Amino acid sequence: MHTHAFAGIRKLFFISVALAAAFSSYSIAANPINMIGVNLSGASFSDTVYPGVYGTHYIYPAESYYQKYADMGIKLIRLPFLWERIQPALNTELQSAELARLLQSLDYAQKYGMQVILDLHNHYRYYNKQIASSDVPISAFANFWQRLAQKVVNHPAVYGYDLMNEPFNTNGYWPQAALAAAQAVRTVDNSRWIFVAGDYWSSAYHWTLFNNQLVADPWMRDPNNNLVYEAHLYLDKDFSGNYTDRAETFDPMLGVNRAKPFVDWLKQNNLRGYLGEHGVPDFSPSAVVAMDNLLNYLAQNCIPMTYWAAGPWWINHPLSLDVNSGAARPQLPILRKYVGNTSCSIIGPSVIDDTSTGQVYRLYQAAFDRAPDSTGLSYWVNKINTGASLSTVAQGFIDSNEFQQRYGIAINNQSFISTLYMNVLNRQPDPTGLAFWQNRMAQGMSEAEVLIGFSESGENKANVAKNTL
Repeated sequence: MHTHAFAGIRKLFFISVALAAAFSSYSIAANPINMIGVNLSGASFSDTVYPGVYGTHYIYPAESYYQKYADMGIKLIRLPFLWERIQPALNTELQSAELARLLQSLDYAQKYGMQVILDLHNHYRYYNKQIASSDVPISAFANFWQRLAQKVVNHPAVYGYDLMNEPFNTNGYWPQAALAAAQAVRTVDNSRWIFVAGDYWSSAYHWTLFNNQLVADPWMRDPNNNLVYEAHLYLDKDFSGNYTDRAETFDPMLGVNRAKPFVDWLKQNNLRGYLGEHGVPDFSPSAVVAMDNLLNYLAQNCIPMTYWAAGPWWINHPLSLDVNSGAARPQLPILRKYVGNTSCSIIGPSVIDDTSTGQVYRLYQAAFDRAPDSTGLSYWVNKINTGASLSTVAQGFIDSNEFQQRYGIAINNQSFISTLYMNVLNRQPDPTGLAFWQNRMAQGMSEAEVLIGFSESGENKANVAKNTL
């Protein structure tokens, strides 16, 4: 929202631990994802008052808010907070009282079985000065995220890191800044999602106009695809979410039409997406209908959404889900329709082919750095479909004439690993990765298992999917 109230993952994903250590990332467990969440606002209020007085200018939602939404079945929380309050000076220790409030919020979430996306709600600014300026270097942004990740990495309620809310007017530096922050988080936490918001206030409708750089080299890709791209979507004329024209009516498919550029971009690039903010006013029945259609569209594509918003101090706001008394807000029944959706086991939209055909395609890429020929594809797919394990097929690739002619009959472990790095990651192995895989093989991991580790990695899945769309 441009202006807020108060200014403000079976072994097929296999050896996931091995991949985590080798690649600094691993796949999220394949359990049903939470399709619907809420933003619990308050800690980012008065975002021009630094640091502000707690309880006067801003507030963290009380435990009762977590209990209330957990009782509704909502288990995903996006928690906005401000950089200046938790780190008043760049490259310094986090402010203890503010950190304690954030950690207490995580404790509340854990108590009620909820997960939290930590949202740095700063619009690409720090004390109103842009990141990548001389005042706020990108290194300081990365430093903050490394420090925060160090404080929360062991907390079970942390679902992911939302690097920056609604960056705008970034002068093209946002991909570089996001990369630095993501890499900083990855030095500490290899398991959680990293959410990368789009430039231009993360507008879903305007996504392709401002965010193609996010997939350009040298943009970071976790080998197991743990990045999620985040868009925001509001229905009013200026896309802001302020809904100042109470007479404005909304086409029932407006939300779908505004989301489509973002969703299509995700599909074209085989990336994952999330709608971090969407809200409609309680005074507009047509907006509520449009929200229903939007949520149905998102559910079809396994794209979660966190509603904007709930939380203290703005109960009278038309987008708020909270009421003092009386009937529930009209937005709530629509959200509840989608809360119990368990059809998605991973954040989407995913166009990765996880059938036997997809597995064979990926083995060809990892073993031979090429697409399969039709005869070979048909042969190996039939092997899997008639009961051969993926490990047996992988060993078949290693024993093949083509493999031995390419790499030699008695290839040593280091050369074997280096070959897979080149075929899948297009680079030589880093010392840490090479040492890891050599150690695993010394402990008994077979060449076939290592080959599968590379062929079924998220990066190979993504690259093969791109080349076969």
